[in-house]
Amino acid sequence: RIITMEIVPMFPLSIVPFPEEKINLHIFEDRYKALIKDCNEGKKRFGIIPYIKDMLMDYGVEMEIKEISKVYSDENMDIKSVGKRVFRVREFFQKMENTTYPGAIIEYAENYEDEDYGKRLLLWDLIQELFDTLKVKRKFDKKPTDLNTFELGHHVALPLEEEYKMLLLEKESERQDFLILHLKKIIPTLQNLDLLKEKIKMNGHFRNLKPPKI
Repeated sequence: RIITMEIVPMFPLSIVPFPEEKINLHIFEDRYKALIKDCNEGKKRFGIIPYIKDMLMDYGVEMEIKEISKVYSDENMDIKSVGKRVFRVREFFQKMENTTYPGAIIEYAENYEDEDYGKRLLLWDLIQELFDTLKVKRKFDKKPTDLNTFELGHHVALPLEEEYKMLLLEKESERQDFLILHLKKIIPTLQNLDLLKEKIKMNGHFRNLKPPKI
């Protein structure tokens, strides 16, 4: 279901942002410096469209500027932004009227918060297992069981294309299933690779091992 439609400045990047995600950007191209300046002064939002495999995607995320952290002598800048709503691009323009930067006519997509609490707990258990397998630690602003799928999406080793697939899912329950399936596939692979490394170490041939790309 469509909420609304409007024209928004666009910032194509080779990332997949998620709603509520905090993204820090270094802005150095003149057209995007102008975009950030205009949006900041007009208290407007801009959109990030993922650029994947040399193609602009059809869906992106509306971004709100939280802070211009630093402006350099050449007017390059560091900004802090946060993701808001998912949108679909209806028409893309290389330049918005009277500007040097891109824009698009967009429509906002609905987001159904129909989560399953049991799946939320399972998802967090799997993420903890992933972190333990990789021997990494992560700090979150919220209690782990209070995090939704968009807040967890960049912590589960999803390839860029898979992150984009998740962005297209309109229901929290569907995103929960998506991440659970991914983790159930990747964790055994990583655990087996870890066992392989240990076996090679014991055989004295670790330096000659070239692990498969996964």
